Amino acid sequence: MRSRPRSLMLTLIIGLLGWASVGPHAQVTTLQTVSPFDVVGFIEAATVNAAADGFSGGGTITVNGTVITVPTNTLLQMPAFALTWQEVFTQAPAPYGPLQSGLAMADTPTPLTTHEVHVVGNRIGDTYIAGLMFIAQQSLNSGAGFINFIDYSTPGIVELRVGGTIGVATTGARVRINDPAGKFGPASHVDDRFTIDEDNPTVRSETGYPMCLPRTNPLNADGTVNPATDDPKCPQVNRPKSSDGSGYQTIFTMDALPADGSAPTGTNPLLMAPFEVGDFVDYNGNLVADAAGTYINAWGLIANVGLFTAPGTQPVYTAIDVMLLGVGGAPNPNLPQEAAVRTRIEGFSTDPTSFTDLFAVDIDACTGEQTLRYYATVTGNNPAVPGRWRWRPNSDLAFLPPTRMLTAISENGIYTNPGGTLGAPNGLLAGLYTAPNFEFIFPENLGIGNPPVPNNLGDFPFLTSGSGPYPAPGPGSLGILGQLSPWPGAFAPPTPGCAGVNGTASFSPVADAGLPQSVLPSSAVTLDGANSRDTTQPLPLPLTFSWVQTGGTHVALTGASTATPTFTSPATRGVLTFTLTVSNGTLSSSASVAITVTNAPTATDAITVAVADFRLRRAQLTVTATTNNPAAVLTVEGFGQMGAALPVAPGVPAPPGDRLYRQIGLAFPADTVTIRSSLGGILTVPVTVR
Repeated sequence: MRSRPRSLMLTLIIGLLGWASVGPHAQVTTLQTVSPFDVVGFIEAATVNAAADGFSGGGTITVNGTVITVPTNTLLQMPAFALTWQEVFTQAPAPYGPLQSGLAMADTPTPLTTHEVHVVGNRIGDTYIAGLMFIAQQSLNSGAGFINFIDYSTPGIVELRVGGTIGVATTGARVRINDPAGKFGPASHVDDRFTIDEDNPTVRSETGYPMCLPRTNPLNADGTVNPATDDPKCPQVNRPKSSDGSGYQTIFTMDALPADGSAPTGTNPLLMAPFEVGDFVDYNGNLVADAAGTYINAWGLIANVGLFTAPGTQPVYTAIDVMLLGVGGAPNPNLPQEAAVRTRIEGFSTDPTSFTDLFAVDIDACTGEQTLRYYATVTGNNPAVPGRWRWRPNSDLAFLPPTRMLTAISENGIYTNPGGTLGAPNGLLAGLYTAPNFEFIFPENLGIGNPPVPNNLGDFPFLTSGSGPYPAPGPGSLGILGQLSPWPGAFAPPTPGCAGVNGTASFSPVADAGLPQSVLPSSAVTLDGANSRDTTQPLPLPLTFSWVQTGGTHVALTGASTATPTFTSPATRGVLTFTLTVSNGTLSSSASVAITVTNAPTATDAITVAVADFRLRRAQLTVTATTNNPAAVLTVEGFGQMGAALPVAPGVPAPPGDRLYRQIGLAFPADTVTIRSSLGGILTVPVTVR
């Protein structure tokens, strides 16, 4: 009676460990409850479960004969921006929508072409559940060639001919830009789900400079510029001709803006540059039809033009070309795997001498607030290809957790006009490029024949917690786009409890009780909750403050209902703790701070500050300080503790106590900072704001 359970237990252990065999030719196979899938194919059928909020409904998608569940709250990636699964149907052009997507082979009438989807998820028992989805007409629905003709013959429409005989209008592929807002040319659209990105230049030069199509024919019959029809948003002056006048330059540098703030007299780096006949372009888009036949309705158009901006000046443009991110997870995120080795981000800058900061974009699942998580600083000073920059992580965990969006910010930041408004071509932001990631690298098995490793979708914050208020934080929000349901795994991760789930406009405040302090006995102390804030959009609500002492020798708080109460520290040493609760009238949050009462320091040190620099457009404060005692702990008053000693070249001793402090995303409130040492030194210096 005992032998049978023993044999059963041995089989179970072998199956769980993933051993391929128990003898020279034996093999044990076990059925996993959760297994991964990664499917690419044509959309054969698609259904939607309409939700009352109008945006969060799920449904099904059939690919390669497999029916895949699309969870509620799915936010899938289109070529240039994201849509919910329900919006894929509600935004479908006539005669489709709201119950047909117009993307499936089974739709009626049959779409002009097939559409492709890439789905990553897990098989739970016998059910396939999607986690990540990417939709395009075809992943490689693109082309390339020289612009042989620009057709202005139809009012309101500008059409390129690409790949034909130069100057002949009837040859080459027909290409139009799908641009509903008219950012890069005349307003035009057929399907709003496959348009250009209105905030980031998907229509540009290779180097990232935004490019355009003139809305009217800017040239006379002899090829000279017609001032009456030259498009002021897409001027011909921004495409200088070669010295002999035979064609347009394909490698050139824009003039620097006049230092005195006067209007540019030559090329203008605050305006787009026009495409011209003879430019070699790559285009991506959808095949659509009109009375004249089929044409490419493009969401991306990139010219092989080396267009640069003057070194060391504003504006600078940057663009992300390649994004390939590992996701960590099982079987062992601490061991080098393919996910770490292949992770990389690549792009271009119009100023090869400038630096570009790379960030992951994280989203608060309750408030929708976006924060930037620093990855690296790169430079486009590449002798082989000027302007190109690349980044690979130097740690297997440097890129985690996975992010849906990435941002590149140029060294000179976002350009601001002398009048104080953001300056960029036709509403674009110079110096900033945000783009979605389309390719994640999941963990591989630790040996052939072992059970396949489930896709670790639980490590994706934007899937487990959701993407926050949708379509944007504030009173117009329809509700919160929460966790995928059903969850594509054995067990759904815990989710944050958020107000606003049912479409309310109130979001949680953020309590900030300030930095820990070390104070002398019987001294005056001020607590600092002034950095607390409300996240309700578009107008934050006023906050109320409530401080209570939660530990240590009792003290009398003065102004406990203000942001900055005061008290006198006790005469004895010890640690006092205080908790701040802030409320916006509907919701509240709390934070705590420790105040250490200690004896007077027995040593002092001298502090010198080499840099105290605040870049307004990047909201970044940088402070470099030196002390004559490396044992000192330096603090930038009101902000945070400074870092460890700065690295120096091998064999060169580090200066005593040389420290670097940097904070990004700071709304800087003053023109001075104070650096305080744990050994008694203190120094207040002015901040250079630029």
